[in-house]
Amino acid sequence: MASIRENCRKIICIGRNYADHIAELNNTRPKKPFFFLKPTTSLVTPGYPHVFRPKGVNLHYEVELGLIMGRRLKDSDPADAKGALDAISGYVVAIDMTARNVQESAKRAGLPWSIANGFDTFCPISNFIPKTSHSRSP
Repeated sequence: MASIRENCRKIICIGRNYADHIAELNNTRPKKPFFFLKPTTSLVTPGYPHVFRPKGVNLHYEVELGLIMGRRLKDSDPADAKGALDAISGYVVAIDMTARNVQESAKRAGLPWSIANGFDTFCPISNFIPKTSHSRSP
């Protein structure tokens, strides 16, 4: 598991892709995928002491499927689903943690809200689940 933590270059997240959560937050579903980044310092692997919760934070969390990419995808054809799936080396169960009050305050002020997702330890993950020939596509 240390290799994921040591080799992680970026954590790319997709937002507003779950209808019930979109409604819960009174948001609208985007026409195109909505991406945001988490810093690598937010990553927590099994065996790490614990998640740190900053004082005064209204913590919200969501369970996510994490894809571990075995090779870089750049300038790939959006219609090439097989090529994208072949780049996945395995999976993790992840928890996307958000400081909801920090996020709401930033949104009201018209500021970027990514800081609300980027606190240290705000992306705990499970052990690596290798992709096998028997794995189904997510």
